[in-house]
Amino acid sequence: MPQSGSFFGWVYYLAKEYYPLLVQGTVNTLVIAVTGTVIGFVIGLLVAVVRTIPVREKDSPLKKGAVGTACGILSAYIEIFRSTPMIVQAMVVYY
Repeated sequence: MPQSGSFFGWVYYLAKEYYPLLVQGTVNTLVIAVTGTVIGFVIGLLVAVVRTIPVREKDSPLKKGAVGTACGILSAYIEIFRSTPMIVQAMVVYY
């Protein structure tokens, strides 16, 4: 139990008692953060590459349609994620 009921006594007690759990939680948090950053970078890179595909007048209508459709879908994706708060996105993914 903590010594004399002081704040720092409680902190020392909790750190000593739950140290392995705190380290495990820190490692899990770092793994999730790095994984999310890498996945977000890859998605952002792919979106940027697709949105910068040049379309010329002499390209086939199929290419123009495919690039136009992809750019439209990706523009909607960008607007949805930019215009909603992160906590709302997290709740939608969670539930």
